[in-house]
Amino acid sequence: MTLKYIDPYLKTRNIELINDLKGGRIQGPSVIELNAIAKCNRSCSFCPISDEDFYKSNDYHGRMSKDFFHMFISKLIDINFSGKVLFAALCEPLLHKDIYYFVSILRKEVENVSIEIVTNGDVLNASRLKKLFDEGLDTLCISMYDGDYQIQHFKEMIKESNVPEDKVKLRRRYLKNGNYGMTISNKGGLIDVSEIAIKEELPLKKICYYPFYHMMIDLNGDVMPCCHDWQKKCIIGNLNDNSIMEIWESKMESQLRYNLSKSNRNMEPCKTCDVPGDLVGRERFEEWMSQNRN
Repeated sequence: MTLKYIDPYLKTRNIELINDLKGGRIQGPSVIELNAIAKCNRSCSFCPISDEDFYKSNDYHGRMSKDFFHMFISKLIDINFSGKVLFAALCEPLLHKDIYYFVSILRKEVENVSIEIVTNGDVLNASRLKKLFDEGLDTLCISMYDGDYQIQHFKEMIKESNVPEDKVKLRRRYLKNGNYGMTISNKGGLIDVSEIAIKEELPLKKICYYPFYHMMIDLNGDVMPCCHDWQKKCIIGNLNDNSIMEIWESKMESQLRYNLSKSNRNMEPCKTCDVPGDLVGRERFEEWMSQNRN
């Protein structure tokens, strides 16, 4: 059984969310997370992708196209988006052959966007690292799963690339001092983590802030309110058919926020999810509450 652990990078994330409150008001999502490709080169025991049939059985196929990405950018421009576009979700983003192009065109077309990638770093080298930042990346988070030796490996790579050290976040994801450097979750009920994490009684009777700042977009355009809905049980729209704000302000999304504001998780996918959900985003939630008192 591992100890609970809160990733210190969440403090940075919370500051970003506060800074994105335009005039103190919520005007759409602050973090839009992209699932760019149905592929990962690893098979971690605490991840649903350890099931070789995961992508197929949950309707994830192929990779995000350039045409779709251009459409996505146009919809960001429509709402004057100034938050974070996060390449992470249910894949290894650096396996997408167009990842450098995506970063480059996003930087050129969306003036105030922040661009972040989460990677396991397996396909990185100094030249690829440099190219990502040359194209316009703001932050690269490297999740290290293997051991302490990776720290020196990536530090040497960063030095060779001449990328500023503060732009690359090295995050421990292996067992040390009784924890994995992160909060282990059951991925919306997909995996049993009882042997390595404290088992919670579900559904949790607590608030969750994710839908008050976050939106996840799958490679086919499906939109979910949360990156923990791995089985796509709560598709609130599709970017091919709806604008970002149509989805953000939809009845389905609004009802989800209302339920969670009352600490009611008795709906899909929340009823089987053990994610705390209240580690970042409190200020966004409080602003939503102030805007929806009636």
